[in-house]
Amino acid sequence: MMEMTTINLLREQHKDILGAITCLADLLEKVGPEGEGEEIRDQLLKIHERALAHFAVEDKLLYPQMAEHKETYLSETAKGFYDVALSLGKELERVCQAWKKGDSSRGDLKEVLEAFQLRIHVEDEFILKKAEESLKGG
Repeated sequence: MMEMTTINLLREQHKDILGAITCLADLLEKVGPEGEGEEIRDQLLKIHERALAHFAVEDKLLYPQMAEHKETYLSETAKGFYDVALSLGKELERVCQAWKKGDSSRGDLKEVLEAFQLRIHVEDEFILKKAEESLKGG
């Protein structure tokens, strides 16, 4: 069952992941096109680990309940957003595996990080707000 503590945990995870993404973006700028691939990979793997923990909470406590919401629009939106999240998770996994093998692409990395940032923003501003309203009886 979803509670306010779940919503607060998801928001804290968002802040943590966004902070890690910012660190990686700064690192990418600092080291330039031929810079420290190992440092970049290590920071990317930290983001991946945090994202997996976040996805586990969403999969168990957020999206199943939001998909059953009494408002059809919200239910359908949550289902669609969850499908997009699955796709983004797979893309993050693909990019991480490429960096582990040394087959890195900074373009792919930047693209997936930007998509992840957008996803977090939309989730914070819409999905989690609606979940919170539901808990308050709104």
